Amino acid sequence: MGLIYNEHFGGSCVGRIDNSGNVYTGTFGGTYKGSVDSNGYVYTPGLLSKGSIVGRINSDGRVFTGSFGGDYIGRVDTSGNVYDNSGLFGGSIIGRAEHPKRLEGGAAYLLLLR
Repeated sequence: MGLIYNEHFGGSCVGRIDNSGNVYTGTFGGTYKGSVDSNGYVYTPGLLSKGSIVGRINSDGRVFTGSFGGDYIGRVDTSGNVYDNSGLFGGSIIGRAEHPKRLEGGAAYLLLLR
């Protein structure tokens, strides 16, 4: 399980990701927001186990909307810092994943930090 922090609100915890890739708001309990799979696809809740694909994280940590060809919206570095795509030098840090996992950080960006 990893916790997700929002840098715009004083570093407060905004959610968590469990070992199955499910994303929730808050540190315990909370609302189910979606999931991320081991291939980097991020899903919103649906009637079945997975809903619609809202984005993906590639192997370099870049975050895109949609499943293929979507818009580049940011990146996650190897330390778990989540960046938006603003500015000339790679964006501003908007959040971070407690454990430096790119999938967790990317899922947090798509489901909790936007």
